[in-house]
This record gives sequence, structure tokens and C-alpha cells, in this order.
Amino acid sequence: MELTMMDEIGQILAQGGDPRDHEDDLRERYGRTCAVVVIDSSGFTRTTREHGIMYVLSKLQQMREAIIPVLNRNKCFSYITEADSFIALFPDVECAFNAVLESAQAVCDRRIMFTPERPYKIDAGIGYGSLLITGGHGEFFGSEMNLASKLGEDTAQANQLLITDAAYAELPKSKKRLFRKGSELISGLDIDFHALVMEDRWGLLPCGE
Repeated sequence: MELTMMDEIGQILAQGGDPRDHEDDLRERYGRTCAVVVIDSSGFTRTTREHGIMYVLSKLQQMREAIIPVLNRNKCFSYITEADSFIALFPDVECAFNAVLESAQAVCDRRIMFTPERPYKIDAGIGYGSLLITGGHGEFFGSEMNLASKLGEDTAQANQLLITDAAYAELPKSKKRLFRKGSELISGLDIDFHALVMEDRWGLLPCGE
């Protein structure tokens, strides 16, 4: 079985070494500069409490079936699912941006209803930079991974896309105009981001409505 980066770190530690002494080599073999997307489901916890886990899992499966083809069409080269979220890697930010907007539209087109009154909605965060891809069971590490996760899972509201400064810098001017600048204290850190409210066929919905 092929070793993963974490396997190699474990071997270095077992031999009394310091992985920091091998960082350049590990980055050369496991690092990649790319865009990382975290897509999260809006209202998952509340809906689980109200309707039960099997009901919510059926909706989650419908969401995954809608989104996976979109990721593949937009050159996603690796993704994992974690609970009600996707973490996906793309060669550039424009592919990631297109994948998020098309994913929101795909969920809308499927007319997935989280409750009889409320449609299924997603929110997302995008980062861009150097990531370490461990292989094996698919773990991604790096500061932009952390930021994308904070933005997509903890900060973005329904139908909202938040991207990091690094991701914003990679977008063409025509798409930069769609965003507004924001900042929020997250886990004790002041994090700057750029926000976009995504459209769907139920109309332009302000965040939180």
C-alpha cells in the first residue's frame, strides 16, 4: 500500500526525527497550489432536530446527487464529504467559483425541499493557495483550507458565498465586481473576506430570509 504524507510523518516521529526538518521534501511531493471549496448545507442541525436524522439524510443524498456532477464538470480533481459538507479542490479559483454557483442552481433545479416550507440551500467558502494533500482517505491541510472552512461552515449564511483575499485576487475583474468586502471575528481572529449572495429560481433572497 502506498504511503501517505501522514504515514511518512509517523515514520519520522518513530525514528526520533522532527517532521519540520523534512518540510521542503514533503511539500514538494504532497503540496499543490489550488482552489479549495467548502460547501455546507444551511439549516442542517435545526432540520435534524425538527424532522429526524433519516429525513435529513434523504435530503442530503439528493443534494450530493445534484452537486457531484457539477464538481466534475468544473475540473474538480479531488473531493471528500464530511457530514453535510463537501470539500473540493480545483485547479483555479474561476473553476471553483463556477462550481459553487452551478451547485446552488443544481440544488434549486432539483427542487429539494428541506421542509415543506423551506427549500434546501447551500452556502460556501473558497480559498486559494498551497495545500498539502495527504492521499489515502483524503485530507487537505493549509491556511487557505482553514479559512475556507471557517467561511463556508461557520460564517456564510444561506445562499451566500464567501471567499478569502487570496481567492479574490485570482478572480477576473468581471467577477470581482459581484462581491462586497467584509470582515468578521472568527475563533479569535479578524478574518477578511469577500461576499456574494447567490441567485436561485426562487428569487434573490437576502441572507437570513
